[in-house]
Amino acid sequence: MGVPVVTLGGDRFCARHAVTHLTSAGLPALAVEGEDAYVAMAAALVSDPEGLASIRARLRDRLAASPALDGIRFTRALEAAYGAMWQRAAAGQGRASFALNID
Repeated sequence: MGVPVVTLGGDRFCARHAVTHLTSAGLPALAVEGEDAYVAMAAALVSDPEGLASIRARLRDRLAASPALDGIRFTRALEAAYGAMWQRAAAGQGRASFALNID
């Protein structure tokens, strides 16, 4: 919770999970697509020590205030998702993808 992590987005769970946490913490720019963008973002962070120090100084507070660490809000959104799944199943609609609304 003090070191920003550049994340290469992709189709694997671990990539999507990391992108979600960065976005939740207000750092979506650190989630990049493609290897060239990954190297460029890492190089940009290293070449700007003051900017990196600023990110590091606020990272713990940003994450603590983010939806990712708000267990009550997350649980309410998950409960709502379970309710929507139940309603779809009861109506014979089958499975569908949807996002949790934790705002």
